Parts: sequence; structure tokens; C-alpha cells
Amino acid sequence: MGRATALAFAAAGADVVAADIAVEGEGIVDEIVVAGARGAFVRTDVSQSDDVQAAVAVALEKFGGLHCAVNAAAIENETTFLADCEESRFDQLFAVNVKSIFLCLKYQMRAMLAGEAGGAIVNIASTNSFRPRPKQSVYTATKHAVVGMTKTAAMEYAGEGIRINAIAPGAIDTPMLRGAMAARGSKEQDVVAKLSLDRPPRHAGGDRRGGTLVVLPRSVLHGRARPCCRRRVPGSLRNVQL
Repeated sequence: MGRATALAFAAAGADVVAADIAVEGEGIVDEIVVAGARGAFVRTDVSQSDDVQAAVAVALEKFGGLHCAVNAAAIENETTFLADCEESRFDQLFAVNVKSIFLCLKYQMRAMLAGEAGGAIVNIASTNSFRPRPKQSVYTATKHAVVGMTKTAAMEYAGEGIRINAIAPGAIDTPMLRGAMAARGSKEQDVVAKLSLDRPPRHAGGDRRGGTLVVLPRSVLHGRARPCCRRRVPGSLRNVQL
């Protein structure tokens, strides 16, 4: 999701700073350049304040400011019911899924406030924010937290010209989803049936539009958490607009 989002921004002409804990993510810079934009990669543990500040600093120093941000980092590695969940797993999930949103919002908003031009931030929540599933109690709690933090921050900074929203995707075909499915022994058709929200079944011409994410028409949405999923595992994320 992060890679697809970065490339969508690049295709729209935005300079992109990609922040990822995996060093393999550095390869995205070449793809950003091919898409016609400037890019930079910063190896970042988003649960660590210094790392997040360093990523934001690259945007300011290399590209002269920060105007849009998408916070997409997350893990989902539960395999048990709540009573059997280890405390260490709880701490890990909240560090990556919630503390990262707090840190990213904090330093991204500071940069936008300093630039005095406002900005737009999208946090990635989950359909679990609205529809919990068994063996995902802590993950579900983290995604509820993302929505709550998004709405509160949106209220606090609306007057400063900073729009903050959340997107709640369903099952997206990513390594995180595949890893969780393998850990639980889940079948793809079962995941699709359980995670898809009730949505209009088809668009004109029979296009199900799976894998399409259209985010935040300018000056329309603020402080919202928008579900977006279909009844299949999408293979891509595209058409991201800020």
C-alpha cells in the first residue's frame, strides 16, 4: 500500500519521501523518478521519535516543505483470543499501529504549521475500526485508536488549514495480509467473506473497482474515517488524490 501510494503521488507530480523500516524500500526512489518526480528514501522505524523527525526533516531540507502525508505503517500478527494474547504482542502492536500515528501526526503537523500553508494528512485505519474479527482484539483496538486520534487531531487543527482524515481499507493483498493468513491457516475466500463490508455490488459496466482508493477531494472531507473495500482481495492500490 505504501509503495502504491508513493507512486500515485509521484505520477501526480509530487516530490515524495518514502519512509520504511525495510531497507529494500530504497528501490522505490528509482520508480518515483521514472514516474517523473523527485524522490528520497529514509529508513524509518515509525515507533521511534528520532526516526520520524528525521524523515520529516528530509522533506523540509530536500524538497522545501511538507504539504501532504500518508501514514500507512502497520502490523497484524495476532493468532489467539484475547485471554491468550501475550503482553509483548500487545505492546508491539500499539507501538507500530498507534504510537506511529501519534508521532507522524505530531511532527508532520509541526512542519505544516511552520510552513503556514496548511496541508493534508491521511491515516490508514482498517475495516476493523468498524467491524471486529476474532483473534484480532488488539489489532482492532489499535485501528479504533487510529480513527479516534484522526478525528481529534482534525478538530484541533482545522483552523490552521490542515485536513486530517482516515481511510479504512478492507482486505488488501499485501505481505502483511498474507503473513496473517498463513499464521492462522486462513483461506483467501474466507478472508474476503469476513472482512468485506456491505457495499454496492457493482458499478456501471460491471466494474467492481477493487483496489481503487480515491482519497479526499480537496476541501470536501475533514475528520472522517472512510471504509473502502470490495468482496475480493484487491491486487493494487491506485488513483490516490489529495
